[in-house]
Amino acid sequence: MAELLARGASNAEIAAALGLSVRTVEGYVSELKDLAAVPDRGRLILWCNENAACASPPSSPE
Repeated sequence: MAELLARGASNAEIAAALGLSVRTVEGYVSELKDLAAVPDRGRLILWCNENAACASPPSSPE
């Protein structure tokens, strides 16, 4: 979910992509804002883009 958020997807787009309700996504976004200690969605998107663990999936070991 955080990767979609980092790309700027709306709650409705995230919900559709993950098979969740929009309300569930809203709750998750709120929790992510609290965890990242940011006041709004815009700053959360910036935070996600600045943190590699949030913006990209983990790489598989070779």
